[in-house]
Parts: sequence; C-alpha cells; structure tokens
Amino acid sequence: MKKFGIILAAALIALPCLAVAKDLTVSNNTKGEISVKVNRHCSNEFGVIAPTTSKTVAEEALKNLCGKNQMFCQAKVYKSKNCSGKQIADFQFDVKDGLHGYFHASENYTVTVSLPFNTFSIVEAL
Repeated sequence: MKKFGIILAAALIALPCLAVAKDLTVSNNTKGEISVKVNRHCSNEFGVIAPTTSKTVAEEALKNLCGKNQMFCQAKVYKSKNCSGKQIADFQFDVKDGLHGYFHASENYTVTVSLPFNTFSIVEAL
C-alpha cells in the first residue's frame, strides 16, 4: 500500500508539468494548402499545412517565433504555400496561456477553436 501511495504522489506531482506545455496546433480543413505568418514572419515551424492535416508547434518554438511579444503573439493564415496572397484567418495567442479570445476568418471560411487543447482550426465553407 505504501508503494502505491508513492507512485500516486509522483503521478500527481508530474501532472501539472504535463498541463503547463502550451503547444499550438493549427488544423487545415480546407481544400488547399495553407501557411502561417507569426508576427510578420512566415513561419518555418508551421511550414506548409496540407489539406485535412494539422501541424503542432512546441511551446519552445513558439517562444522563438513570438520574440518579446509572447503575450499577444499575432498569427495570420494564408491560402498559399508562402504566406502570400489571400489571408483567410487570423488569431492571437499567449505562449504560456494559449489561444486568446480573438479569432477571425474571412468570407467563405469559419474558425473553430478548442481552448483546452490549444487548437485553431480553419474550415472552408461549402
């Protein structure tokens, strides 16, 4: 019984460490490729996201992307391979706390957000 208590205590101590990581996932539920610009720079970390796939960027990489502006990091989503052309969505996130309450999609697109999982999904209207 004592061994079980030690294992349980260790698991409870480790649990908050797992919840702290704020990786960010962008899901592409459109018919074409998308790219993500973070704070005015086309993101190599996100790269090109193929249709019906997702890309997750780790918190450490997000810190590098956002630089000094980690509380209000701005991301813009483009319907292209190189962050050019039509911007179809944008959102803000905090590197430590995840997605903020600001999300926007252009005409013919909708955005769904899963805050507990820190996932931003862009959907093309039919």
